[in-house]
Amino acid sequence: MPRVPFAQRTLSRLRDFGVLISLDDFGTGYSCLSYLHEFPVTTLKIDRSFIDRIGMPNERPEIVRAIVSLAHTLGIEVTAEGVETAAQLERIRLLECEHAQGFFLSQPLTAAAAELFLRRHEQAKMATRTSPCREESGDEGSSARKTVIRDNG
Repeated sequence: MPRVPFAQRTLSRLRDFGVLISLDDFGTGYSCLSYLHEFPVTTLKIDRSFIDRIGMPNERPEIVRAIVSLAHTLGIEVTAEGVETAAQLERIRLLECEHAQGFFLSQPLTAAAAELFLRRHEQAKMATRTSPCREESGDEGSSARKTVIRDNG
């Protein structure tokens, strides 16, 4: 790979500026293990093909668990891609996956819609802090939105 040194220098410079580097679609295609020590990765994104299997007969939870464990051992955060059900969200929480993305949490948003979504979430968070009754209620929808915010900010 003759371009690896160039990529390492470029990504390291970006990290020096505070840019977070994610390794996308981990576990498939070109995302090989050597990238974890060759590049300054901050987040590893588990490919949706592993998340899709959660709750299915062909589920292999040990694969996702191993990916999360490896990332954490290396000081890298983890995002689960393709979360589409409450069961998948709960399972990745149990596996201590820090972030999630997928249709269960939100449809794709334009920049303006994302800004509005975040603003509404911040307003809801402020209302929750001032209302003890709302703090105690933890419906699935609100906890799913908290995961989205954590992923984006």
